[in-house]
Amino acid sequence: GINAEYMGLTDRKIKRLDIKGYPEGVAFHPHGIFVIHQSGALVDAHSPKRKETDPILLYVVNHAYKNGGERIDVLKIVGNLEYATMSLEFKYSIQDDLFEQFMGTLNDVVVVEKGKFYVTSYLPTRDPPEGRKHKTEFWDLFFYLGSEH
Repeated sequence: GINAEYMGLTDRKIKRLDIKGYPEGVAFHPHGIFVIHQSGALVDAHSPKRKETDPILLYVVNHAYKNGGERIDVLKIVGNLEYATMSLEFKYSIQDDLFEQFMGTLNDVVVVEKGKFYVTSYLPTRDPPEGRKHKTEFWDLFFYLGSEH
């Protein structure tokens, strides 16, 4: 799940939001997120495109590694944005062979309009399918160059 944080002037609360309908067997290691209305309008009360009934979607960069691959999961925010009533529902995943070249290094996602988005990568080399706890050749080389022999 994802933690939602409420920060008021005098108090702060954290609520864990489980994801209803998330695919069984797919790991969830979230990184960058982007929030937008399903219509493509930004989540802003003053947006001229905004409709009260327009669902709010949460795009999440997910490093699922060997249990789902590098992907962007799209979740619907259920209820309203009031802290107490908010929950999440899995809608779909965006996967592409290109993402596998950036295994574990996709950083953030920005949706520019319905069906179009940008993703960033924050490392020059990909992680192994098992995840970052295993060294990559790059990190082995880095360690070697930095050690005194």
